[in-house]
Amino acid sequence: MNYALDALWWRLKNPVVRDLAVLLTAPVPWHSLAELPVAVLLGNHGFRQLLDLDDHPQPLLDFLHNQPFKQHRLGLYAEQLLSFWFQTAAHIQFIQNNLNITHNKQTVGSIDFLIKINHVPYHIELTCKYFGAAHADVSAFVGLNPQDKLINKVVKLEQQLALSNHPAAISHLQQLGIDIHQLQRASIVRGMLFLKENQPALQAPINRLSWQGYWLADWAQIPATLNIHPDSRFWLHHRLSLLAPAKIDERDSLSLQQAKSINQGILAVLERREDGYWHEIQRIMKIDNHKN
Repeated sequence: MNYALDALWWRLKNPVVRDLAVLLTAPVPWHSLAELPVAVLLGNHGFRQLLDLDDHPQPLLDFLHNQPFKQHRLGLYAEQLLSFWFQTAAHIQFIQNNLNITHNKQTVGSIDFLIKINHVPYHIELTCKYFGAAHADVSAFVGLNPQDKLINKVVKLEQQLALSNHPAAISHLQQLGIDIHQLQRASIVRGMLFLKENQPALQAPINRLSWQGYWLADWAQIPATLNIHPDSRFWLHHRLSLLAPAKIDERDSLSLQQAKSINQGILAVLERREDGYWHEIQRIMKIDNHKN
């Protein structure tokens, strides 16, 4: 599916609120079998809260201003956005985030979030990943860094979710007043998958309804379905812009020729809309064939 065309992006204007909206509503790239349902994450008034926040974003902006952006890490930025939601959504009680678990003076892992949703305790793990593949096989999906592999992240996420079963973690949780027998473990997996045109059906655990873009090793292989023409405009995403579909001023966009000079990166294909901005309608993962 092409989540960039969702009606939500016609309404939300603030870039930070748009990023938060992705964390709350986007389809999962792969199934962890422990996904926190979007309806549970949003609650009964989630969409209304997002719209109000878009009209009055200062509380979210102030919250982020007081958070450290370490090395411009997308994962940390996403955690901070989600932390704001967990601390402001009416149906959620925030307990703690980044809880380090130690055993025999050794760190065995960290729990991303401990919260209560409608009074039920949850251990939540968040991950945002962007993987592409020339073939639809699960083992073929890698990031722009070819050492970053989807199959490894699938295994790691399972290990992260199991951390709250560790005896040392149970001790921490009991100290926080959490009933370990009621504790639910859930993931929030976000990101995109990029594939060559006309790929066969995706296999489990890949979500066939994930947000998908095109994988490209050679600009001569641009899919015909993208309907690229000489006046098309593009945007080269940076790490912290990847969450939401791009919405940018024309002067910040790239021409087709400028885009073709990029050897590697994730690019948005843009369309001009009535608000005067250029909006992302599709994404391309362009990989450098000499490095992969």
